[in-house]
Amino acid sequence: MATFSVHTGDAPDSSLTLVRDGFSLPALLLGPLWFVWTRAWLGAFLWVLGVGIVAAVGAARWVGVEAALAAALAVHMFMALEASEFRRRSLIRRGRRLADIVDARNRAEAEIRYLARRFAASNQNMSQPVPRAQGQRAEAVGLFLNGA
Repeated sequence: MATFSVHTGDAPDSSLTLVRDGFSLPALLLGPLWFVWTRAWLGAFLWVLGVGIVAAVGAARWVGVEAALAAALAVHMFMALEASEFRRRSLIRRGRRLADIVDARNRAEAEIRYLARRFAASNQNMSQPVPRAQGQRAEAVGLFLNGA
């Protein structure tokens, strides 16, 4: 099972954006192009900066070729592991709020589970009083009742 974060806009009819948590193979293979495609500008900048620093250190011969390659691989792996977080933060900065966290096998199932939860929550009748257990009293604490 995978974990997806569901992001929606402020409008009631806005589309859903699902972001899968975990390692991103497209981010690893495509590098900063994937970050630009998903409009995660900070991730693209940090990717280019990290690889640029590693390349500059390797070109200056301060470290061996093996160490420079290992550092470049470490930068690539870190960015692929954090790609979903960069995308999530980018969506939030663009005004899409985090609506829910869903566990599902794939995107389609995650969307169905989110919509089913949303439908069930909207159909609950809040006007019916909640039955109180026998012998339980509601006490006034400040301006609020403490108890059911």
